[in-house]
Amino acid sequence: MQTVRHNINKLILLILLASILLAPTIAADYYYEANEKVDLRVPCLNGDLLCSSSAYCNITIYPYENISALADNVAMSRNGLAYFNYTLSPATTKDYGIYQAYYFCGDGADTAHAFFTFELNLNGKIPPQGNLVIFFFLAVIGVVSSIVWLIIQNIQKSRFDMDLKTFSYNLLAYFGLIIFYSFNLLYFGNLMINNLLLTFLFIGPITNVLVPGYLLWSSFLKRTIEMKQGRLQ
Repeated sequence: MQTVRHNINKLILLILLASILLAPTIAADYYYEANEKVDLRVPCLNGDLLCSSSAYCNITIYPYENISALADNVAMSRNGLAYFNYTLSPATTKDYGIYQAYYFCGDGADTAHAFFTFELNLNGKIPPQGNLVIFFFLAVIGVVSSIVWLIIQNIQKSRFDMDLKTFSYNLLAYFGLIIFYSFNLLYFGNLMINNLLLTFLFIGPITNVLVPGYLLWSSFLKRTIEMKQGRLQ
């Protein structure tokens, strides 16, 4: 039993460490929430002055892995004299990751070009860095390991061998999953952790709530019957 638990803990640790080591280390200039409308804006300046009314800008956008372009030399919309914008619909912002945007602008005989990067993630926020990230990953390791260990415990218990203490541990571990999932979604925005927690959140109501609840109720009924039989004797 201890060997199984030890191997599971090592596997979870390796998965989470891989998510840290393999995560993109390139910081984007801007961050947006995936599956939402994204409005990309670029300033329009000709030297120290605003562009004239005849100015134009085209934009090209493609993922950092350079797979396929989201926009290929597409004209941007004029929005006042100060800037141009290009809007990505939710249908085109489904893929998470870092994107590069190159834009070319012209104003009469003058031309200029530049680029910026943006990332589509879970919450549209800048990912945190430093010791807080390490602490969060270690905490996720702890709660997921607890869930797996409790599932194994529930499987090994007989129909009449569940106590209130173990049942409470199951509930606490599942609520811990909900807290960490919400925290990751709102603050960290790590996609791999999100998918891992979602997996256990999906199976948790059965493995850590319904099954332990049924075992606890069966154990309670067994003890009640045994107490009544003992009194009759």
